[in-house]
Amino acid sequence: MSISEADERTFILSDEIIAHIERFFPAPNGHNEKTNQACAALQALINVIGVVLCEINCADCLELTLKAVESSFSQMLADAPALRAEVEAEHRSQSIH
Repeated sequence: MSISEADERTFILSDEIIAHIERFFPAPNGHNEKTNQACAALQALINVIGVVLCEINCADCLELTLKAVESSFSQMLADAPALRAEVEAEHRSQSIH
């Protein structure tokens, strides 16, 4: 299965944003610090989404964008438990080897 050029650019941008977030914070010391860093990163991303939405000058474009973002968020939140389980299984398999 191939992905579109637009999806590929989105994945690249996502990877760059994640890398920047990882460089921004020092290594966390414990669960509280890790949680605080995750919350700060997510809040910053929410702020960025708000800025991007505010910069859309066309009412039709804004409506279409809001629908797309709402759909993406709903899908991501629905998929989160299964994705988390996959990540945990991968970490367990890597720690065994």
